[in-house]
Amino acid sequence: MSTPAPLADVMITLGARDFPKLREFYRELGWPQIIDDKQFAAFEVRGVVLAVFPIAELARDGNTEPDPGSGGIRFTVGIMVDTPEEVDQLTEQMRAAGARLLNEPRQGAGGHLYVFVHPASTGGVLLELIQEGGH
Repeated sequence: MSTPAPLADVMITLGARDFPKLREFYRELGWPQIIDDKQFAAFEVRGVVLAVFPIAELARDGNTEPDPGSGGIRFTVGIMVDTPEEVDQLTEQMRAAGARLLNEPRQGAGGHLYVFVHPASTGGVLLELIQEGGH
């Protein structure tokens, strides 16, 4: 039996149609920026790296074409926090950075608080701010 490969760090890269605007949005949140190049920015978010890269460059690197952005939801990125107060704090940080919220913090079926951030604010990604565990 072979030994499984060790788990690697996780990086989520967003292909940005407006790279400077999206980079500035995440800077305004105050998240630690660990890479800041001319066309690439990365932020550390509780052990995960959230990267922003111009969509044309991302498509070129992937040997494909950029998605036409025809609308509809394809996925969400959840940002999990521990307490209701942290949901409120992150909600206010998002709002202060110019995010458009789809709802105010509300209780989900499992008892957790959650807020959705409109994809137009985040480069086409539906962000969910959510209280982990819901206790």
